[in-house]
Amino acid sequence: MIRLMPILLLCCWAGTAWADYQKGNFTAAQTRFGALQVVGERGGQRLLFNGADLGLSNHALEIDGVWAVEGGAQDWAVISSYHGGNMCGGFALIAVMLTAEHAVRTEEFGICRGRPLDIRIDPGGMELDIGDPSPAVAHQTFRFDGRQITQQAVAPVAAPAAGGGADVTRWLTRHPQNMLQDPSALARLATIMPADKLEALAARMSGPGVTEQRGDWVVGTACQAHQCNTSGGAWALRISDGAPFVAFYEGKYLGEFFTGGASFRDPVIDALMAGR
Repeated sequence: MIRLMPILLLCCWAGTAWADYQKGNFTAAQTRFGALQVVGERGGQRLLFNGADLGLSNHALEIDGVWAVEGGAQDWAVISSYHGGNMCGGFALIAVMLTAEHAVRTEEFGICRGRPLDIRIDPGGMELDIGDPSPAVAHQTFRFDGRQITQQAVAPVAAPAAGGGADVTRWLTRHPQNMLQDPSALARLATIMPADKLEALAARMSGPGVTEQRGDWVVGTACQAHQCNTSGGAWALRISDGAPFVAFYEGKYLGEFFTGGASFRDPVIDALMAGR
């Protein structure tokens, strides 16, 4: 690893996968071929390479990092782009290939997907794994070879159903939809509801939401992006044994609910059944 101030240039061997994507939040990066720089005040920022405008502007831009393969003829950068609105957090990604002659960038990708999970660099390009809100997709892999970007959905790996205790409380610091991207948590919910209803729950959890502890339960409540007044949902997981409960709301009122046949005599579930 080579540290160049004020940014980081990461050099990795071909074929090596980075298991955890680290977002740098830089405004300047010194690559092997020159300076990559975000200029302008928030509300109208642009991206430059060696002083040349790359034709990218948005409310806010950040350089996540710069990567290279030993002996490779290119450096690769990832830019986070924020449009300042409330749709999907206003977040997208741009990949950039940098050489001694020029820089080539993609258009925005990964819009409304999720956070980057992993990055891989090889002599022919860069791959980014990005989370996906659909329970049927583990993540999306985007590959940029300096000419075009391609996308491939990766199916989730089967996992045993999650249990109680820490398998439940670990979701307390996360948005309610995040639970629906975990294979073991999905296996738990699959015991009480079919796949199409899991997809519907993910949609109902796509907007503002909160996860909190209520007695022996961790409860996630949210509403559907751009349909918060009419469509919402809730899931509840019992800490003591991991038992799940799911409710769909139409407006303020309970629509469907799912228990897998279990009967819960509990004030927390009674409150969720009463509507939102």
